[in-house]
Amino acid sequence: METAQNWCHSVEKPKDGSIFGLSWSNDSTQLACGCGTGRVGIGHIIERRIDWRHLEFVLTDSKVITVSNCETELKDKIELKDRLVKMSVGFGYLIVLTSNQGLIYNCKQLGHPALFDLRDMSMSLIVQAEKYFLLSDGINISIYSYEGRLVSTPKLISSKSDSININTVSISPDTIAVRDATDTKSIMFYDISGKPIGDGKLISHAHEINHLALDQMGSANERKLAFADKFQDLFLMHVRVTGQTQRLNHQRIRKLCIFYFSTNIGSFRWNDQNGMLAGMADGKLNIWLYPNVVFIDQSLVDKTTYRIETNDFGKNPSISDFLSCQITIRKSTGALIQCAIPIYYELCLALLDANRAEEALQLCQYISDNSIYALIAVISLHNRDFDSAENAFAQLSNTEMVFCLQNLRSISSKEEREAELALLAGGNLHEAEGYYLQGNKPLHAIMLHLNEHNWDRAIDLTQRHSQYLDIVVGYRQKYLKNYGGGKKETNQKYIQATKTVDIDWNRIDAKLRKELGEDSVLRILE
Repeated sequence: METAQNWCHSVEKPKDGSIFGLSWSNDSTQLACGCGTGRVGIGHIIERRIDWRHLEFVLTDSKVITVSNCETELKDKIELKDRLVKMSVGFGYLIVLTSNQGLIYNCKQLGHPALFDLRDMSMSLIVQAEKYFLLSDGINISIYSYEGRLVSTPKLISSKSDSININTVSISPDTIAVRDATDTKSIMFYDISGKPIGDGKLISHAHEINHLALDQMGSANERKLAFADKFQDLFLMHVRVTGQTQRLNHQRIRKLCIFYFSTNIGSFRWNDQNGMLAGMADGKLNIWLYPNVVFIDQSLVDKTTYRIETNDFGKNPSISDFLSCQITIRKSTGALIQCAIPIYYELCLALLDANRAEEALQLCQYISDNSIYALIAVISLHNRDFDSAENAFAQLSNTEMVFCLQNLRSISSKEEREAELALLAGGNLHEAEGYYLQGNKPLHAIMLHLNEHNWDRAIDLTQRHSQYLDIVVGYRQKYLKNYGGGKKETNQKYIQATKTVDIDWNRIDAKLRKELGEDSVLRILE
């Protein structure tokens, strides 16, 4: 018997002649075959193996699961009343689906499972997260808690037979991501209660999406989705964004594989305890220690990536598990390979997550690895810890960032400092605009958009701050003259504004000098 991955699970040679016909049961656990002697053979799939950390679960009979504990070398048995259809283990829980009901076992205490009734007996997919798990029949999805309580049944925008599989749906402690069944370029997000996130519209990508996965750690507001398209390019997306950024995919979605190697991502998987992401690319195992760096400083992507290169992976390997510092790789032949990354990466991430950057810097003194300094630099910058970020960037000889961080300290206004930091750490225009407006600095927000040629947003801001309308219209006219080849204005907002304002550059320069100063980086250089 072979799988879709083209590796053989078992070989059986019946004694009743050649086999002339085969038929699977609806749940793919039983097989009937017609033999040359006229007899009909019926078989059950056994010896299914799944593991989680030190526990291994083997289906030794259609109704019996053998549990092996590698730490204590003890074995136990789970006997089921009905035939097993599907099982999955992760995050400390074993999920078992039988032909009549579902059972949830706590891996610490296997003797007392939680029972729940299945709304649909043809469930073919189990996807687990820390607090909840997802069941699907290939068309619809249901969310359950580990107490066996049905939490929600999100209403999908569209559905097709077998459109839901392990590559097109993902769940985290607070979010569900589903690739649209009809438009395979689009993704829909739901919260655990089944309600759409944001404006309830699909998030579209330029190409067909083949695989997606949500990260498992962090807060809901920092939730991220990794996805690969049909060209095997890997992207990272913020799930929860508001306002203008929700409509700007270039700020919400960033390509992750951009340095050192090409972008042929074959398989990827998030870590179960932290924000690390592992992916197979061009035969190499790549671990992005802090994938969020792509939104903060793309020049540090390569420095925060750990790579394992070996010929043992073979062709078309896939990542089976990423638990703590251990990564399980399945070769195309079905064989499993265990890989490990240095434990100090996990320790450093734990220290930084607890805002103990000073201890993380002390760790660097005993380890000759610039990746640790890069981790501290980018995470401290994200956490607004300027001192630790400056020290780490100094160790990396990044004088430009050290200079920028020193200048940030000289800004007295908290809102303006936060706005400058938002631009420095990822170039988030929407976030920077919010800080400027919160600090009662509307001209700073307007000039920010003028520098980025966001003309519509710049003139929209003048509706509440009309005293700056001449600045916006003036720079728009200068832009069309100098860079637009003298084209006539076609934007109706600017056509109407031109009729109501006089452009006096002496007055404009006086406003800019008064509110921005002579040396402001927001002033547009001629």
